[in-house]
Amino acid sequence: EILIKDFSELFLALFSVLLNKDTVWVGTANGINKGVMDVEGCIDWKHYSFPLESMSGNWVVGLAQQKWNDRRTVWAVTRAADEAGEESGVSYTSDDGETWQTVSLLKGEYGYNIFSVDSLVYIATRNGLWRTQDGKNFAHYSPAIDKIRSDQVVDNDVYAVVHDRRPYYKDALWIGTGDGMARSRIPFSNDSIWRIYRSNVSSNSVYAYPNPFSPSLHNRLDGDGH
Repeated sequence: EILIKDFSELFLALFSVLLNKDTVWVGTANGINKGVMDVEGCIDWKHYSFPLESMSGNWVVGLAQQKWNDRRTVWAVTRAADEAGEESGVSYTSDDGETWQTVSLLKGEYGYNIFSVDSLVYIATRNGLWRTQDGKNFAHYSPAIDKIRSDQVVDNDVYAVVHDRRPYYKDALWIGTGDGMARSRIPFSNDSIWRIYRSNVSSNSVYAYPNPFSPSLHNRLDGDGH
């Protein structure tokens, strides 16, 4: 009964989950909860939040685990909740939550999602896609351009990202935007050549895109609405 009561209080507002063997990380609107399951199936919870830890914000919308060179790092995409001093950004821990650090370059960056594979970490944000190999230096991708079809993504927002290493693709970077999905065969290039995918509509049908639409809210590219 105590376990159920504590569980319901911890996950009243749950936004992201990360599992690693017997450990679960949960991003909420009030920080991160880390739970370790013992042999009897009970979970021992520990809570991390701003300002007690050096996290950028308490609203944790994305979590990712990076395993590289015998080191495990947990990354968190955060936004400001209700504590003074919070801000959007990216924070991480390399010692299972004992200490936290915030990426200074991405302070104030409004993030949506995060993905990690080997040495690489990708962050999908309101201002496009970011990539890092060392957690200190970050590369910023230009909006996707499909040169073969003379098309481009007219939106700075990148909502989702996956680095696909399945045998069929070998290496492919997928992003989801407010103006379609795009795939690059060159994930490591900031000026990747993209293939853009959108839903198809019959030319015999009357069709408006995007709908609804406001030039101050939708399809924003470098300050302009399209």
